[in-house]
Amino acid sequence: MKGITLQSDDDKTTLFAYVEPRLLNGSFDIEALSKYAQNQSDVEYYLIPEALMALTDSVNLALSSEIYDTIESIIGETRDAFIDVQVANDEMSAELIVHAPYGGKIPSLFEILDLIDERGIKRGVSEKRINKLLELSAEASGGSIISDVIAKGLTARNGKNSRLKALVPNALDRILAPQPLTGGKVDMRDLGEILCVDPEDKLAKRLPPTKGRKGYTVMNSVLEPAGGVWEAIKLGSNTHISENNENLVLASMAGQAKFVDGMVLVEDAFESKGVNVGTGNIQYKGAVIINGDVKENMVVQACGDITVNGFVESAMIKSDGDIIITQGAMGKMHDVDCRLIAGGNIYLAHAQGLDIECKGDLHVAKELAFSRVKCSGNIIVGTGDKPSGSVFGCEIECCKNLSAGSIGASSGSKLTINYTQGYEEINHKLLSINQIISHLEKANTDHISRLEAVQLKTVPVELREKFKNLSDEVESEKELLTWLTRNRELLREQVDNYAKSIKIVANVELFPGVVSILSNKTWEGQKECRSCQLYIENNNWVYEPLI
Repeated sequence: MKGITLQSDDDKTTLFAYVEPRLLNGSFDIEALSKYAQNQSDVEYYLIPEALMALTDSVNLALSSEIYDTIESIIGETRDAFIDVQVANDEMSAELIVHAPYGGKIPSLFEILDLIDERGIKRGVSEKRINKLLELSAEASGGSIISDVIAKGLTARNGKNSRLKALVPNALDRILAPQPLTGGKVDMRDLGEILCVDPEDKLAKRLPPTKGRKGYTVMNSVLEPAGGVWEAIKLGSNTHISENNENLVLASMAGQAKFVDGMVLVEDAFESKGVNVGTGNIQYKGAVIINGDVKENMVVQACGDITVNGFVESAMIKSDGDIIITQGAMGKMHDVDCRLIAGGNIYLAHAQGLDIECKGDLHVAKELAFSRVKCSGNIIVGTGDKPSGSVFGCEIECCKNLSAGSIGASSGSKLTINYTQGYEEINHKLLSINQIISHLEKANTDHISRLEAVQLKTVPVELREKFKNLSDEVESEKELLTWLTRNRELLREQVDNYAKSIKIVANVELFPGVVSILSNKTWEGQKECRSCQLYIENNNWVYEPLI
């Protein structure tokens, strides 16, 4: 830069500026000097603002006085990194803040650890994070601020309350654990005997509450957990607590044990070796266990769970509880001749040509094909955390997630997944409650105005009791309005959350011909896609590959 010479000392810790006023073009630009200084030196110096201003004043004074002696000034210096540690108010984390150096030194890991120790930080320190932060600050431009959490406390884990542990397996657990064979294999056809219990059999035991786990802050303060408490045992039908052990639940009668929402019960069970024209149809108020196949045109109905340890062919199975079919079911596809209707969940190995209705979840182990499905819960085709079964050629109405391996078929046959019915049901409820609230608000306002008009007059003694009753009824109307308004808000939340909660997941592939519908929003697959998911975002279907 003409008229200005920059030079550092031997240690390269200080930057000098030498200005020749005679060589300047009549002015001195401090910003130009700053850029020049930053670009000319191989060391990044901290340019001292006060020194630059003083130099500017000196140069301008020399120019105005026509004094052309060389002006010398220190304008920059190297600075080491500035380190600070901040502890959160709750002492559950500590943050290391590094101001990158100007050509100076960066502290070592051991120096940082000493500083942390001086600040009283004793627990949860991550040396890996500290080293990473120091590496970033070495590469950063001088004065840059780099920070990260380098110590974390551990929250206390509260103890768990007492709970019931099953001593006999649920039917569904048994389905998911087929009998082992030699060589590490299992026999999917042999699921063992269906377990029924006898009177006084042990069903469950109450496990004691746990104490929990202590936590700590980064300053090494101990956080005490809240211990669990003993909870009363919820007894289901046909069960009782042992006289000799208050933590043991026993069966009061013979039947099939079932665990629902932390409660154990025993259903009166009817057992059959199969259902055919020889046995006739079955209609039973308890649970039904069938150790064989259900043949064509037969009907099995029960108030309890229905477990079929065999195959169902073109029959109707209807249960107020769960339906479990170990070897699958098949209908004639185009006729409504094989129906499964459950008030709870349905589990079967494979399904083809069925009409399925269930209030709970539908779980098909291998394949769901050419069926009509109405499901209020999740639909899972396959086993494990990433189901890999196949679903194709179906008309599905569901309210929650659908997860499978392959969705659709390579032939492009149509598969419809419709979420509209559940959405419209909630909207219909919301519309109905809005109409009720509107009518009741008008009526309540009218009643209040009439009561207020009567209060301005003298009420005869013989009518005062009736007037009081009318006032009470108006207050009851207000309470009903409050209750309805609260329920309306809950329904509005359900409408808002419905679309956010649905998802279609293809863990292996999704084929063309798959159509997903929610009200007037439709997505149709046009090409074969590898593992992916579909969901609603901003009122539109979104396709997203799974990584």
